[in-house]
Amino acid sequence: SRWWTIFYWAMWIVYAPVIGIFLTRLCYGRTVRQFLLVNFVAPAIFGIIWFKIFGGTAIHMQLENIFDLWSVFQDKGLESAAFSFFQQLPLGTILVFVFLVVIVISFVTMADSMTSVASIMSTKGFQHVDGEAPTVLKVVWGVTIGTMAWVMISFAGIDGARMLTVLASLPLLFLMI
Repeated sequence: SRWWTIFYWAMWIVYAPVIGIFLTRLCYGRTVRQFLLVNFVAPAIFGIIWFKIFGGTAIHMQLENIFDLWSVFQDKGLESAAFSFFQQLPLGTILVFVFLVVIVISFVTMADSMTSVASIMSTKGFQHVDGEAPTVLKVVWGVTIGTMAWVMISFAGIDGARMLTVLASLPLLFLMI
């Protein structure tokens, strides 16, 4: 519904400064060509291949009545639908395991970059030549972010996480304007 549109706009507003700082630190010492290839071209190619293979397979299975993904989605939700879909494929158990590993790596990478950037943003006079922000500060930010995420998901579910994102984006929205 409309909530998802607001959530995605809010999410991009919240993440834009953080991702900008992260990418700036990531590209230091690299050429513009290297930066564009790694951060724009490679992910776009991966996305095209991913959606072509798995999206095309899901659409084919749905249209040919091989597997009713839509009813699984409606009955059990998006997460169950994804795992049920992978189970329908050859080597489905291995695909589910790989999918879980990729999800864990993705979350760990995002958490690491977020805590690193939050630590840099809260360190006065930080320069790139300083290397990394103090480890203690990174741990404090990591525990804070992790605790907030756990509390919101545990007690308010995905709606709580969306609400927190929208609330966090409001002050940034005024700064961006």
